[in-house]
Amino acid sequence: MKLAKVFISAALILSAATAAFAADTPITPSRAKVEFFVKHRLLGVVPGYFGEFEGVASVSGENVTTLKGKIKTASVNTENTKRDDHLRNEDYFDAPKYPEITFNSTASAAGTITGDLTIHGVTKSVTLKISRDRDAFVLEGQIDRTHFGVGKGLGTSVQIADEVNIKLWFRPQV
Repeated sequence: MKLAKVFISAALILSAATAAFAADTPITPSRAKVEFFVKHRLLGVVPGYFGEFEGVASVSGENVTTLKGKIKTASVNTENTKRDDHLRNEDYFDAPKYPEITFNSTASAAGTITGDLTIHGVTKSVTLKISRDRDAFVLEGQIDRTHFGVGKGLGTSVQIADEVNIKLWFRPQV
């Protein structure tokens, strides 16, 4: 009887430890932020964010092992209504035609996660660096917007850099 109690106790401890080390956590605007930063020829760095998104991440210790999410392109916000409306139109995101940006992880290693990022109907593999900021996970990387067809047809009239820094941070639910 004592041996059975020991096994049951060990099983409960092991299952609790496993849950603590590998847990799915929802990614929602109340516990996360999706941001971007792009250089503008006249204004310097222009920050922005997306207000509508959802996803789920699996975390294990200090690493994010899987990540799947989608962002509503129409929710782009740079705190400038005229610029935001321009980003939503066919010159950039073409939000009516491509309403979502998606990311689906394909691999993870210590400190990085790689996945398929789809923007403007184009899918490319992207690797993001993972770090911690207190209780939050921070995932950062850089993409070339023209590789996704965003703003590609505007020629020399474009005032923004091709490279866009992207950042997702989220606090796992405890």
